[in-house]
Amino acid sequence: DGSHGLREYRYLVAAYNEAREVSINNAEKLTYIAEHDKLTGVLNRMGYESVYRDLHLDKTAFILIDLDDFKAINDNHGHHVCDRMLKKISNILTKYFPNDFVYRIGGDEFATLVFDYKEGFKEELIKRFDDMQKESSETKDKLPAESLSIGIAFGTKDDDTDSLYRKADRAMYHVKTHAKSGYCFYDEIEVRK
Repeated sequence: DGSHGLREYRYLVAAYNEAREVSINNAEKLTYIAEHDKLTGVLNRMGYESVYRDLHLDKTAFILIDLDDFKAINDNHGHHVCDRMLKKISNILTKYFPNDFVYRIGGDEFATLVFDYKEGFKEELIKRFDDMQKESSETKDKLPAESLSIGIAFGTKDDDTDSLYRKADRAMYHVKTHAKSGYCFYDEIEVRK
């Protein structure tokens, strides 16, 4: 009878829709796994590449964060402690940049991309960096005090992804070689010599 055929058809449509939803969910899970750092949960280099491709760089701030003396901490305290420290730093970054992309791009190096920042953003960043330094050096969690070297570059219409990264890297390296534990804006390197 016709109602039996209709029921069977509805069942097939429902089964197809469910299988399709499972397939989409699995694809999303695989993408998530591929683009996120297993240890810290923040985006990894693959996630970084996929977001970075589509950016309007003239409205992007690139922030590069490197942990100071991480190798010495690893040598003195071992991998287990370092893993906990990497998680701690990634939690601090996602706390202070909750609406932005936070990446672990390798070893003890993290990056944050901020889009469409508003007037006064530089001053706001300085406050965030000071708070981040305080939290990373806090030892009540029984982890060694850690300091951060941070380089910041604001994109221009002439930048590509490589040049913007290089600017942030140069600013971060300036901190590493002059003081450690601090921040430097790329456009202030000459002023700070």
